[in-house]
Amino acid sequence: MRSDNRRRRQTMLKVMNRLFKAAALLIIVLYAGCDPEPPQPENPVFTDVQKIEVSYNGGIFYFSEVPDYVKYMQLLIFSSSPAVDDDSKTIDKSSLIAGSRTYLTGFSRASVNSANIYVYVPADDDFTGLPLAPVDGDYIIVLGFDSDLNLTHASPSYAMTLF
Repeated sequence: MRSDNRRRRQTMLKVMNRLFKAAALLIIVLYAGCDPEPPQPENPVFTDVQKIEVSYNGGIFYFSEVPDYVKYMQLLIFSSSPAVDDDSKTIDKSSLIAGSRTYLTGFSRASVNSANIYVYVPADDDFTGLPLAPVDGDYIIVLGFDSDLNLTHASPSYAMTLF
């Protein structure tokens, strides 16, 4: 009777050991097959402007500090990488889907909560749609303008997984 119990216990330990090894191997294989985060660009989307850093954590977009002369800011969320014209300092808005800006609820110079992201309405060229949740955007750009609406600051075009 004791030897039967001992054999069952040994068999059970062998089975559990094999299951553990199989699970560990499966995790390694799945992890190895994952695409790593793409490297983030270093430079702003436009030349001759100061860089704004952007991060996203816990449903909040955070911006690096900007000088007081930056009076207006925009957070732009695109569904695909937008085309940028450095000469005219413009961004193709055909893939712009959402964002926020100075004077919209919840937007500050330092951050904006994802609950305060609005639908982009091309006919108005503004974020006048209802607050949006969730956004399936992949590219984020933040712009800063002085009181004369001259572009003075910009972030790189960050690839981000949101919400």
